[in-house]
This record gives sequence, structure tokens and C-alpha cells, in this order.
Amino acid sequence: MSHTGNANGNFGVEGLRQTRVLTPVMAAQNLRKVLHCWYNADFLNVDANGLVSGASDLTGKGNDGIQATESRRLTHFPSDLQFKGKPSFGSLTTTGSRRLEVSGGSISLSTEARIILSCFYSDGLASGFSSVNGLVHGGSTTSDPRVFGNGGSWGSLLLTGSYSKNGGAYFTQATSPLPLPASTLALRPGTNTANLPWSFGAELSSINRTWVGGFRNIIITNSSITNLDISLIEGVIAWDGDHQNRLAANHPYRFIPPLVRD
Repeated sequence: MSHTGNANGNFGVEGLRQTRVLTPVMAAQNLRKVLHCWYNADFLNVDANGLVSGASDLTGKGNDGIQATESRRLTHFPSDLQFKGKPSFGSLTTTGSRRLEVSGGSISLSTEARIILSCFYSDGLASGFSSVNGLVHGGSTTSDPRVFGNGGSWGSLLLTGSYSKNGGAYFTQATSPLPLPASTLALRPGTNTANLPWSFGAELSSINRTWVGGFRNIIITNSSITNLDISLIEGVIAWDGDHQNRLAANHPYRFIPPLVRD
């Protein structure tokens, strides 16, 4: 039996499947009601010095990422080997407080909400995190929720909460290091957090606590997110970042990407 190839040289069922892969843009639109924002490294505002001044909110809600201060801007990496040559943004140094801030006012997160990331730490081969590298921070003081790299330095967001790496089981961070090549992280608050501004890439209240690594996708959900939708987002950003082979063995999207209508 012969098959008719499409314009991209793909044939039969495989060709049809590839045209139906769910992209971050489509997923953000489809899940708009349960998301606060979705940033992807293909949709950034980059200044003349290669620094990220903003990120478009793919949900269409207008909750864009912003950084008006040049010295606090993360660096745009046009071709990041951690994501197999796709763009990312982040920092190569802890110096300063380089971060992307979430616009749209303060965000309250319930214990059902998630912060979901496609990211890496250092060169992906480091044996552990520095205790002063900030990943995400809500608010502006040391008492506000924040997530650092190593045990004992996780702030109140995860003090009684947990995280999942690559779609696996949720764990409470202890003292063991957490190596992180390009991976999917889902952060689950342990307690409700109310009316806080959020940012990614640095701890806000102190300098020289910038995350040494990069981001490809950043998503904040609201309280109505389901486990099925969380798995769908994990699948979308894992395939988008070409690190789907690191998803948990039983993850529904380890071997096949999310498709339109999933």
C-alpha cells in the first residue's frame, strides 16, 4: 500500500500526527481559563544588548513578563544546547538580581495551584545547587515565599509544600542536592499565598542570588487546575524543550507528544 506524503516529506499516520502536535501557543489558549500566564522563550522582548525586557503572555490575558531595569534583565540565549538549540533565557552569573517579573497585579496561589517550569540549573551537570541561587520569589522580603536551589533555603512557598521533577511523584525538599539538566518542574504550595507579586530568576530581597541557568517555559496556574491538565502542560513543555526523554517512565507523554484535542 502506498502513502501520499505531505509538504514536509512526512507520510501517512506519522505525518498527520506531527501536524497535530500541541504547541505552547495552542496549549496556553486551550487552557486559558485555568492559567494566570504562560511565557515561552520564542516570544520575548529582547533589547539591543541581548537582554530580556519582557515576555508575551501566551494566554492572551495580558499578564506579560516585564523587566524595566536593564541591570536586572536576564540574558537571551538564541541557541541553547540544553534545549537542543532552541532559545532560552537566564543568567550565567549570580551577580545582581536578574529576574523576569510577572505583570498583571498581585497573584494569590492556593494549595491547588502550580508553578510549572521548563528549565535547567548551571550546565545541567552540576552535582547540586548553590544555596543562594533563587528560582522563583513571591513578594519582596525575605519572609515572602521564595524557592532557592538547595535544602534548607527553600522559602515558605515550599516549606510545607512540595515539588515534582519531570512528572514524577511530589517530594518535600530536604537537604539532598537536586541536579537539574533541562527538566520539567512543578511546584506545589503547601499553604495559601495571598496578593503577592511574583518573579523568576532571582531572590528579590537580596542581591547576588540570581539563578545560574535558563528557562524555556514559565507557567503559573490558578486553583482550578486538574492533574490531567498539569500532565498535559508537562508534556507540552517537555516536547517543546526536547527533554521529553527525562519524563517519568509512566508519564502519559513520555513517548508521544500531546496532540490537539488531548
